[in-house]
Amino acid sequence: MNNSQAEALNNSQNDYEDIYEYIAPGGNGTICYHVCGAAIENSCIADQDILFVDPNLKARNGDIVIALVDGLCTVMRFQEPERKLRLVTPQTRQITVEAVVTHVLHPLRKV
Repeated sequence: MNNSQAEALNNSQNDYEDIYEYIAPGGNGTICYHVCGAAIENSCIADQDILFVDPNLKARNGDIVIALVDGLCTVMRFQEPERKLRLVTPQTRQITVEAVVTHVLHPLRKV
């Protein structure tokens, strides 16, 4: 399949297994999060999206992650400037990366 074509899924067990393998390769413990509130700028993540995250991946520079910021769960972009890891956020004290966002599901049209 090239960029200008799409192939319909037939609702078969194999199709669902293919989708799961795409979202969670190797059954890696992927978790879903529901986005509530403002999105991250320039990330294609919006309010009400579903995020698929992998808690087993190590965050790399530029990754979107689920993090605990001062005890509150949030979605952030991970940055690695000058060999020191940090997250982009104003005036926070304690940050813990919980998982790396691997896929985003969002509607293209409201029904």
